Amino acid sequence: MSVMAGDPPQEFTLTVPDGLGAGDLMEVDLPVDEPADEAPPEEALTEKLVVAVPPGLAPGDPFSVETAWGGVFEITVPDGVFEGDSIEVELPTQASQEGPPPSQPARDPSPPPRDPSPPPRDPSPEPPPRNLGPATCAAELPGRRVQLVKLVAKPVMNLKKGLCISYDPERDRCVVLIDNMAPAVAVKWDNLQELPAHDVAQRSNEPPEAPPAGIYYAGDKVMVERTNGSTSEAMIVEYDEVMETYVVDVGAGVLKYGVEESYVAPAEHSKIRCGDHFQGRKVRIPHLKHMISLSRRVHEADLNGTIRDHDDKTGRYVVHMNSGAIERNIRFSEMKVVYHLTK
Repeated sequence: MSVMAGDPPQEFTLTVPDGLGAGDLMEVDLPVDEPADEAPPEEALTEKLVVAVPPGLAPGDPFSVETAWGGVFEITVPDGVFEGDSIEVELPTQASQEGPPPSQPARDPSPPPRDPSPPPRDPSPEPPPRNLGPATCAAELPGRRVQLVKLVAKPVMNLKKGLCISYDPERDRCVVLIDNMAPAVAVKWDNLQELPAHDVAQRSNEPPEAPPAGIYYAGDKVMVERTNGSTSEAMIVEYDEVMETYVVDVGAGVLKYGVEESYVAPAEHSKIRCGDHFQGRKVRIPHLKHMISLSRRVHEADLNGTIRDHDDKTGRYVVHMNSGAIERNIRFSEMKVVYHLTK
């Protein structure tokens, strides 16, 4: 006799044992093929996101993007795209960033008794859900607007606003792009205050301002003394407030860390201190634009000049403008040092 069994159905031929007849029951073991396990669907290796270009960036500038699962990737602003524009980027998924599973230990040649229940699987660690409320740690700040507070070494930077573009876990610093200022600065979590979601950057036609770095500014050309006593030209990158040392670019993008102030000297102005600046420091006085525009057309030479003197009693500066005019009653807060991309 023939019977059908299994999924998909298979046909088997059976022989009726002696002593059994029509209508009698008999029990048989059939070698039914078990269905093969279906291969799990392949996970996508990339995903597309729409992001906004942070303020102050131009084509060719890099910035960081954080995915919903916590991955942070650096992308470059494409040609023809500027701050505030939205662009679509293709980024790796979490699955593409996970390595292959670890090798399994050799199995015992004598298999254990079969357990009908499947063995428990170790779930892959899931990234923590992204906090949509106020940030609770520095790692949650990228993509949020912040304000600098409680700075002691750089009090002039207090209350300045900007966008946190990334977090450096090795240095435990947030990288913040200050509004209308370049380059970005590294700030501790304790010196940042998250701003409401409705806060937006104020657009400005002014050139970017250089952030202070110790007694210098980011982008300043300086002369650095080497161990053999010679000096070479370098550029100030940033100042480490904790170690009280500088990071300088000695050329071709090579950075030198831990440079003490005594080994650094100005290359573009004198060493004579003039208030909180050096004598000969080039500055810009933006508010003069409104005063001059009342009587005539404003030129760049009317707004840019060089510090000549400082009155210790009043705290005011004397600035020799490029136009030839002398401004004698300028406050520190009314001047700014311009950051030049090609110094």
